[in-house]
Amino acid sequence: CLKGTRIAVLDQIELWTRDANKPPVYWLNGLAGTGKSTIAQTIAERIFADGQLGASFFCSRDFEDRRNLHFIFPTLAVQLARKYTEFRAIFVLLVQTDPAIVYESLYNQMKKLIAEPLEESGISTVIVIDALDECKDVEPASAILSVLGQFVSEIHKVKFFLTGRPEPRI
Repeated sequence: CLKGTRIAVLDQIELWTRDANKPPVYWLNGLAGTGKSTIAQTIAERIFADGQLGASFFCSRDFEDRRNLHFIFPTLAVQLARKYTEFRAIFVLLVQTDPAIVYESLYNQMKKLIAEPLEESGISTVIVIDALDECKDVEPASAILSVLGQFVSEIHKVKFFLTGRPEPRI
């Protein structure tokens, strides 16, 4: 966001990232062109500067590798492994013993690549996933939300900031 703009919403989101008593998921939705991705990018930059950003995925229908739902969790897991040594140890062992995990269902990817390693390592972080509505896959983008919904309560110190259009399928 341009300096001095969207201050109230950015401050509200940033306060949410720091408050352990707030819900683990923040869903920002709006019509096309309302600035969701700009807000997500700005939040990611702000919390990166504070050391809170664990990983991010910015979906885009313009790029194959950024519109495929099955790339989201592996990408987030690699970013988390790069940032946190505790996560890395668990992640490397998992990938060595089960390299085909990246081809499994979204549920298994979330469970094995994200939820279990995060809970086991006890990391406190924020994960940003922007523009879910731009994913095109056999499964609808709502599949990511469904899978996240099954695990967020098990990952006690992690917050998910998500954006997308208010579409019925999402």
